[in-house]
Amino acid sequence: MTARFVLSLCALTLMLGCKGTRPDAPLTGSESLHDLMESMESAAKPLFARTAGAPLTETELPTLTASANRILAINAAVKTRFASKHPATFVGHSEQLEKGSQELVAALQAKDAAATQAAVKTIDGACGACHKEFKQ
Repeated sequence: MTARFVLSLCALTLMLGCKGTRPDAPLTGSESLHDLMESMESAAKPLFARTAGAPLTETELPTLTASANRILAINAAVKTRFASKHPATFVGHSEQLEKGSQELVAALQAKDAAATQAAVKTIDGACGACHKEFKQ
């Protein structure tokens, strides 16, 4: 192989990704736990990127609401398909994530910045605790 071909192949792989799955693609029911966690991380980025204490704006509400709903959907898939294969603490982290996501949806509907920040903190805590225990 020539260097040009190898570089072109690497660039194409970076642009398209190894699996070609978009993080916001509809869930198919065949994703691995790893793929679901990567999708969850992508969904949470807009939440974690917010400046603490920043007021909510009308322009960001749809994105934040979509993120919360995406996290709920992915978490439901994780609980349904993988919880029985993990210790009870895995389910506990998942339930905490669900609680935070539901609180986030309610806070966004109420346009309550303080409640939004608290819910994001709950989500972040659930993610961090699960990663600390299970992510190697």
